[in-house]
Amino acid sequence: MSIKKYVFGKSKIRVNTFIGGVSARVDSANALAGLLGVGVERIKLFRIIGSDIECAVIGGSYRFSSYAFSGDSNLTHYIDEDGLIDGLVINNTPIGDNPNLTRIKMQGIRAITAGYSFRHTPTLELHFPKLEMLGIYVFHGRTNITYLYIPLCITIGNSVSVTSEVMQFLPVGSKVYVHPSMATINSGLPHAELASLISKGVYVAYVDNLIKPSSVTDLTILEISREYIQIHFTAPYSKNDLDFYEVHINGIYHQQLSYDNYVYNLKPNTKYNIKIIAVDVLYNKSTNNNSINFKTADIL
Repeated sequence: MSIKKYVFGKSKIRVNTFIGGVSARVDSANALAGLLGVGVERIKLFRIIGSDIECAVIGGSYRFSSYAFSGDSNLTHYIDEDGLIDGLVINNTPIGDNPNLTRIKMQGIRAITAGYSFRHTPTLELHFPKLEMLGIYVFHGRTNITYLYIPLCITIGNSVSVTSEVMQFLPVGSKVYVHPSMATINSGLPHAELASLISKGVYVAYVDNLIKPSSVTDLTILEISREYIQIHFTAPYSKNDLDFYEVHINGIYHQQLSYDNYVYNLKPNTKYNIKIIAVDVLYNKSTNNNSINFKTADIL
């Protein structure tokens, strides 16, 4: 189902926090409030959806309790849509040693200073659009980052000419999106940390604009089966070249779009909401994309 706005008194409250895989452990607003370091009165619209939870956190920013989700092997994603997590710094290792964590989106974080903050957590996507500083060893021991989005980051480690092992373990095929000043910050050369990544085959993009692709507005479904659907839409206008499309199911990333426009790994006789997000080569993502509801076919 689509995410809707709800009205309490004169204020509109909507779901802004999505946490995957933790419902067995975090089964109430009280339990979540303790992990986020807030009063339970700040947790609204708490809901369990299978193994995932979602809610609206109100009342401004918050800071995780120490080691809040560290070591939780069930955690699959943490999406903070409104950038409410303390915008100054993460330094108490709230996430780490999470072998099934695939996505982190924290819109407001400006600095990550503690080494091993996300250690041994093979996340596919790390999305920190306001991050300005990365301390040493932050991603030490990581092996499976696919996308690291830090377009405002101007400080990496403690030297521009010598690596500080901030991103040492990013694998070949990873994509890192950084501030354009990082291309020449080392006496006209790239930051040493980035030069090291480039030399081993990591793709580094210097984000010189934040212009998003236009919205996907004409999404339609051509075929519905028990476990997959086929979709169609028109490629939107984009100032930068388009790179790929993301499929989001019920508000959560599901897959990159395959060449044949099929969406797989659905359950029979189940209601879903789907939208497509266009992503350009600088990792700018389209917004206000149309979404549609559908139900997969029943088992014969």
